[in-house]
Amino acid sequence: MKTEFIVIIAVAILALVSLGFLFTSGDDSQSTTESLNWNTDLNSALTTAKNTNKLVLVDVYAPWCGYCKEMDKNTFQNPQVQEKLSNYVLVKVNGDENPDFVMKYQIYGYPTVLILDPDGNIVKTVSGYQEPDDFINML
Repeated sequence: MKTEFIVIIAVAILALVSLGFLFTSGDDSQSTTESLNWNTDLNSALTTAKNTNKLVLVDVYAPWCGYCKEMDKNTFQNPQVQEKLSNYVLVKVNGDENPDFVMKYQIYGYPTVLILDPDGNIVKTVSGYQEPDDFINML
């Protein structure tokens, strides 16, 4: 029984260490998606959405999140994704710097994509990394 417990603990520690590598990369800076016009002010984005009759797409990320960086690098750089995103007002929110936002919209992990109506009400929530094709289908 004691040996089984030690093996379980060892496997759990190994799993946690492995997860740590998944959520980090050699580049600590937030990947940029220069070709997309990301806002950082939700209130301004909601006003723009009202004026343009568009929905708001919010990318909630954390700087330490490896999957968030993958979304920036792979999904948001995809030309078909960018074409679809032209129909939205885009906002990036650093969840670590905006705990009130995270609490209000019940964000439980990163990355999370929210689609909001112009009044800030949730239309759709998608958590976790999305491949470009899956992301397009979600939109």
